[in-house]
Amino acid sequence: MNKINLVDSNLLDFDQPAYPPSRAAIAMADADRIGDARASVLVRIVARSFDVTPCEMFHHSRSRAPIAATRQLAMYMMHVVLGRNLTEVGKFFGRDRTTVSHACIRIEDMRDDLEFDERINQLEHAFEQATFKTGSKNSQIDESIFQ
Repeated sequence: MNKINLVDSNLLDFDQPAYPPSRAAIAMADADRIGDARASVLVRIVARSFDVTPCEMFHHSRSRAPIAATRQLAMYMMHVVLGRNLTEVGKFFGRDRTTVSHACIRIEDMRDDLEFDERINQLEHAFEQATFKTGSKNSQIDESIFQ
């Protein structure tokens, strides 16, 4: 059985163009400042895999469906993979905890699709490769994978 490669091989290449200061830049800088670079790494991995920018994921209005779905997946992964509570995830994305709850329920339902579930598993693996596994919220980024 051929394995479907659902994650772009350039997923961990973070040489993205500079964006003007925005909610995304502020949220990710705050995450880095408080020693939780893992949140910004997760957002960049999910955004890159769905060909959207982190800035688009933080746009305040309801956005196009593909961007909203990408944001929902990032919310889900931040809750499940990073263990953040719904309020923390909502605050990070500038959304209410009920919005995060809706996103998590929606993504969990979509995981019944085996191809989608495999894509999430691959994203989780890419995230694990991008961070050291120290068991804490403050894991360091493994810079060697970006070279």
